[in-house]
Amino acid sequence: MEDEALIETSGPLFDRVEEALERVRPHIQADGGDVRLVEIEDSSIAIVQLSGACVGCPMSEITIRHGIEATLRVLVPEIMGVDVMPDESVPARAFVDVLDRASFKPL
Repeated sequence: MEDEALIETSGPLFDRVEEALERVRPHIQADGGDVRLVEIEDSSIAIVQLSGACVGCPMSEITIRHGIEATLRVLVPEIMGVDVMPDESVPARAFVDVLDRASFKPL
């Protein structure tokens, strides 16, 4: 039987993570996006949701790893990683194979 994850949506750790997110939020908002803390799993994984220009942005992975996660790991050492909850209100972009758009065709 699989152990269930401990989910936190309030409390001291949750508050500390929210405070740390306030330090990166202005940088994200400057580019038209935003971030919201959804929950913390097992007292070590922050689950966030991106919105605005961040949704579907090819640079969002860099924002998550080098902006959000790096900041949280320094300011809240208990946090070992960040996971992103998809924004269900925005339709997923259709996958387009790069080779379909290429002017050449592979051998």
